[in-house]
Amino acid sequence: YNDGMSEQLFHVGVKALVRDDRGRVLLVGNCSHDGKQRYMDLPGGRMDAGEGFLDTLKRELHEEIGTSYTGIPEYFDTVLSNVQPHIEYGQVGLVLLVYHTKLPESGVLKLGEQEHVYKWCEPTEAAELLQFKYPADFCESVKGM
Repeated sequence: YNDGMSEQLFHVGVKALVRDDRGRVLLVGNCSHDGKQRYMDLPGGRMDAGEGFLDTLKRELHEEIGTSYTGIPEYFDTVLSNVQPHIEYGQVGLVLLVYHTKLPESGVLKLGEQEHVYKWCEPTEAAELLQFKYPADFCESVKGM
């Protein structure tokens, strides 16, 4: 609850930097919270109550790209998103933990069966498309992969 004090409220999300064997990055298309702007994002989402970071990552990968992830992700970065979602009490900051995620060799992505639009991109293109939601230094890190 924000009672007008200078405190900032935050939501925490966990994102997966998924790359294929050609080095491309998987992006998902989302609509902004006002439903007006579509932007590209990394697969993942916000934590549910009582959920840990890796539990969130596994749940979101299953929901968004239809794969059961059992690997050990590699930490990549933590960023403060350019997007500030609206909740009942106003706007909140969005902290995103990003993990490199290597999908199992036998993993089959069920991209067409989910609610999002998907795109495999070269790192340079992915960096450009992520600029709406992610800070410039993060996008530069993606570009240099």
